[in-house]
Amino acid sequence: PQVSERTIPTWSVGYMLQEIANYYVGATITTMKTESKTSQQTNAYFLFQEWIATEMNAQGISLSWLVTQIQPRPTKTSLHEVFKAILLSMYGKDSTRWISREELNECLEVYMDALAMIGVHLPFPDASKKALLDYYS
Repeated sequence: PQVSERTIPTWSVGYMLQEIANYYVGATITTMKTESKTSQQTNAYFLFQEWIATEMNAQGISLSWLVTQIQPRPTKTSLHEVFKAILLSMYGKDSTRWISREELNECLEVYMDALAMIGVHLPFPDASKKALLDYYS
């Protein structure tokens, strides 16, 4: 069949598929809406993570061993979690929100030393570091 010169909005793949189905076979495509997880599922997920952490600690399994097995790709979020783990082990704080300049600097030293041990040598941005330190003063 000849395709008419209708403009199909490119912003909606679902709309385009529906239009194609209607034109060629007169069919209707039903799409399922994916629902968000429930608060019960979220609570169960974090309880499960707590159980895993307890079991790994009981068996003496380190997080580094698990990461070695999974080999996740580094992301800004995952690296921030690593930094927060340093902060937690050094100062008992699990958030970077209210840390002092000294705590930030000392955690950055440990973090950057660890990065250097694996061959990652990047300086902390001077202007950003100054702005960050000014913010905390």
